[in-house]
Amino acid sequence: MLGKVSGREQRHVRHINHETSKAIVQEAQRLGAAIIAMEDLTHIRDRIKAGRRMRARLHRWAWRQLQTFVTYKAQAAGIRVVFVSPAFTSQTCAQCGQIGVRRRHRFVCSCGLLAHSDVNGARNIAKIAPLFSEARAEVNQPNVAVCSHTDHKSF
Repeated sequence: MLGKVSGREQRHVRHINHETSKAIVQEAQRLGAAIIAMEDLTHIRDRIKAGRRMRARLHRWAWRQLQTFVTYKAQAAGIRVVFVSPAFTSQTCAQCGQIGVRRRHRFVCSCGLLAHSDVNGARNIAKIAPLFSEARAEVNQPNVAVCSHTDHKSF
């Protein structure tokens, strides 16, 4: 019985992530965006300094799956996906660039900006992403999954 419920929940989360990623890519296409930028959330579970309830919610969150779905759907649509460091994105003022004060979901800066901390962070990521993508060189990676042993030549 528990396995059946668990499987149902996993299928539901997968469905929601597919629908969400599809909506994200469609919105990027509608806006004519060339890049979708997301925070690099690798090791986020090690960095969480929230209370027990929040940690439990974040540990159940299928963020990697959502990012994977967005990535492959965006690439299929010809949109690049870049991952930027989340360091200070919601603590830095998107207007003046100074470190402001973040309390829960509220961000306040000495320049007068008052914003939702996630919106402020998203604006910073939007500023960082084009710089990040231009600074990196494009390299064609070999697709080893389609190479056969006869494709290899000895030198």
